[in-house]
Amino acid sequence: MLMLSQIYLFFALACLASFLMLWAYRTIHSGAIIWGRSQCDHCQVRLPYWALCPILGYLLCRGRCQVCQTPVPLYYPLIEALFACTAFYLISQEAYSDLVILAILTLMTATDLTALVVPDRFQVLLFFACLAREETWQLERWLQALALCLALYALNQVIKEGLGGADIKLFTSLCLAYGLAASLEIIFLSSGLALAYFFLSRQAKHHPLPFVPFISLAVIILLLFP
Repeated sequence: MLMLSQIYLFFALACLASFLMLWAYRTIHSGAIIWGRSQCDHCQVRLPYWALCPILGYLLCRGRCQVCQTPVPLYYPLIEALFACTAFYLISQEAYSDLVILAILTLMTATDLTALVVPDRFQVLLFFACLAREETWQLERWLQALALCLALYALNQVIKEGLGGADIKLFTSLCLAYGLAASLEIIFLSSGLALAYFFLSRQAKHHPLPFVPFISLAVIILLLFP
């Protein structure tokens, strides 16, 4: 019975991840978040209900639209699975503030992957989610976040092709939530992951590289292996 309830919880969390990606996509494309059936981005044909099942829908469709055969990005089932696994662990640890931060990072990751932008409304959501943590209200955290923000901004002025403004805001909020030491770990880990992907992927050398997914992955690693 316990295992069955855990399976239900995992599936519910995967559904939540799917909804978050839908929210992100429709935010970018000015669509209704709640209303409206999901459809293929290429041929605009409505997707059958079974194709909307998290993770399994991708496998049943063999990663393609059943009408126009356009490939569905692999990051959809990967995000659903990774979010569900991480959220399941956070719930078991009663780390609910981390769960909220994870959900907002998923929104940011989806918009960055889709359109290489991170809407300010999601930055505001993340900031307030960080404020919900008790540790955030220490003066030391605010001084650390300010110092990190100024350092990253100065670095960005020197290296013009470095971090974007959205990345700096994101790191500043994460510094408020987790402190300077953890934020530096996230910066170095996400940079290492991005560099590894850049050198191992053929496509990365010919297209702009979204950085928020690597930041989110670094945060997940930090949460799972503190």
